[in-house]
Amino acid sequence: MRAWMLVVGLVLCGLPVDARADVPASAAQAVDVEARRLYKLGAERFDARDFKSAASAFQNAYELSHRKELLYNIGVCHREVGELEPALDAFRQYLAFAGPDGTNSVAVRQQIADLERLVPARLEVHSRGAAAHLVLDGTITGTTPFVTSVPAGTHTLVARDAGPEDRLSLTLAAGERRLVEVGHKNRKPLWLGLGLGIGSAVVAAGIVTIAVLVTRPAELHPGTLDPMIVNVR
Repeated sequence: MRAWMLVVGLVLCGLPVDARADVPASAAQAVDVEARRLYKLGAERFDARDFKSAASAFQNAYELSHRKELLYNIGVCHREVGELEPALDAFRQYLAFAGPDGTNSVAVRQQIADLERLVPARLEVHSRGAAAHLVLDGTITGTTPFVTSVPAGTHTLVARDAGPEDRLSLTLAAGERRLVEVGHKNRKPLWLGLGLGIGSAVVAAGIVTIAVLVTRPAELHPGTLDPMIVNVR
């Protein structure tokens, strides 16, 4: 592990820090010196197994130098202290830069595969209207709003309120944060809609019957109707 990090050190020491055209040479040189100092500090902290301090030093060196190779060091340090999500993020960024044939790419791909089995995704579910009852992968999980961690992969989410259920297939990557909205904004519970008074007209044998559904608030229970029929000839 340490030998791989020394390769990054050689790259950093052998190439200039990325410089902007509008930055004076003296300022760019000062940034270069500080980035090298921070890299050296990170390497020393890593050898002392102070991985948190090493990660901080490498991160600061990366922010100054923009040397993508440092992302590997950052990922290793985060992994060593169990900070799996930042480790996965750093390794992914490094692999995107290095490509399939870059230094340590084979090892990094394995690191990413291992971390993806360990790093969960975060799923957050909200309702557009009334609260919905949720079933995740066949298990009743609660009502909206709802937040949970799930393994990376494909999951089935069912949301049930007063209307037709919403059924979603969600594929989440390791470390991903997904916000999902379910239901319909204007959907109301069935008993509420019926209790507001519904008129229907039925024409049969020349007689018009108007059925007005009236509810008595003091006696109302969800789903209970108290009809009053008015015949009009």
